[in-house]
Amino acid sequence: MKRIIFVFCVLFSTNLSYSQDIVLEIGEWPPYTTNSKNGLATELVIAACNSVGLKYIISNVPWLRAEKNVEAGLAFATFPYTINEERKSKYLFSDPIFKSTNLIIYNNQNMKININSINSINAFKYYKVGTTTGSESIIKPLRNIGAEVETTETIDLSMKKLQSGRIDFIIEDSLVIKDLLKRYQDQRIVLINKKIIDLDREYCIMVTKNSTNSLDYLERINKGIKLIHNSGEYQKIVSKY
Repeated sequence: MKRIIFVFCVLFSTNLSYSQDIVLEIGEWPPYTTNSKNGLATELVIAACNSVGLKYIISNVPWLRAEKNVEAGLAFATFPYTINEERKSKYLFSDPIFKSTNLIIYNNQNMKININSINSINAFKYYKVGTTTGSESIIKPLRNIGAEVETTETIDLSMKKLQSGRIDFIIEDSLVIKDLLKRYQDQRIVLINKKIIDLDREYCIMVTKNSTNSLDYLERINKGIKLIHNSGEYQKIVSKY
């Protein structure tokens, strides 16, 4: 009898845990994530969860805290993140939620910059480059060639550094750069209108390994991603941005 009661309690507690809202922790990376439920990535993840009846709570925290909390199992997931070998050892990943490329901006009043000499990634080793914390697909290639990279928790902080001359370039996701230029409208800050660095990449939901339900939830999220693609909801959200 005691054994039956014990098994029942285990099953009950497992089901209770499985029915709880999953915690999604994100920082600010407009237009993909913001301090509200707006943002391209946020809307796509919400739509995927809703399509499979997955309950969620979205919490806004600094990016590094989100990564640590997901690694420790204090949060279920964060997004959007690219996959690399180091992250694969710590986290699980969903199917891609969107693809991206990069753009480069600089302050045209910065007399240190010889824009005609910027023809490859190697040219940036002589400059300071700003980007957002967690943008490893940009940070690692630049640091590998000896460039000085300064990261900030929000891209707006990098913009202020660019305006004041504390950094020479910002290299970031194309939509992030376009949104930044739209919000600041500083005529000194301009795009490099040529393809210099090919850093096309796919972004996913980065999920904790420290939960007994991680794989089950991940399977449901991947199903949700497929459902919103097939229903046309995915393209409807993307077209807004």
